[in-house]
Amino acid sequence: RKFSDIYIIFILITNLRFFYSCRNFFKQYPKLKIALIDYDFLCPKSIILALMSLNIKTVGAQERFIASFYNTQNVLIDDYFTPSNKMNNIIKKNRSIIAKNLIPVGLYRADKLSISKKNNKKKIIVALGFQTENAFYTSKVEMLLNWKASRLFLDDMYQLSKDLKDCKIIIRLKNDTSYQIPYFKKIIKKIESKKNIEIDKKKETEHSYKICSKADLIISKHTSLADECISRGIPVIFYDYTHNMKGMIKGAFNYDNSGMISTNYIDMLIKTKNFISSNKSKINRKF
Repeated sequence: RKFSDIYIIFILITNLRFFYSCRNFFKQYPKLKIALIDYDFLCPKSIILALMSLNIKTVGAQERFIASFYNTQNVLIDDYFTPSNKMNNIIKKNRSIIAKNLIPVGLYRADKLSISKKNNKKKIIVALGFQTENAFYTSKVEMLLNWKASRLFLDDMYQLSKDLKDCKIIIRLKNDTSYQIPYFKKIIKKIESKKNIEIDKKKETEHSYKICSKADLIISKHTSLADECISRGIPVIFYDYTHNMKGMIKGAFNYDNSGMISTNYIDMLIKTKNFISSNKSKINRKF
């Protein structure tokens, strides 16, 4: 009777057709007993439901530690490997996650971080940034990936290299190709002219894990790699701001008031200086 009703019916029919298409596909493999789900909340639920309807067990791991603090994850699974018992209690209260069995195993990718005694002549700070957009018009609508936010991160890391001359800062971006556009030319040139800061562009599988393993400190926009570093005892300061926002992840989870979230440059600088100058064992316990 309303256009919105027709739209909902259309969506339901489309999903139902996809569900039966998947179900018929899986029926071709009568010996199939377990399905390993690669990315928990991105996997289409019609596929999960098709598997479940044939009594094929679905198994997957929680990809992002912070995800369960949001009520928009839409996870549907049988066996769910989670970071911790504490996370299990949070998941049980989250109506957007339906899992039959919650199995705490830790952050499984953290095993890629080989932790050894640091013998760096200078303190190594790894700065983990995001990718950005190629075009101005697509950049404008991206809250975290727009050009201004991306340049501010580079500007602040450059300033940090000036304020902390005895440290080596290695910037690692999720994708550096977009940073080659003219908008970033000036700051990239300034970074390349200094000896104690660089942008690591190496294209190698799991290279980010290698450089984080060598780091004394991680300064990071919120990413799952930073959470994995925390779980392995590598100190992290979250860069939780942009040019027009102060605080993004702290509204969902503030990391138990540990003090590792910074909402402006001065705060980040003070925390970094405190880490470098303080008693190592004491500051490690805090982080």
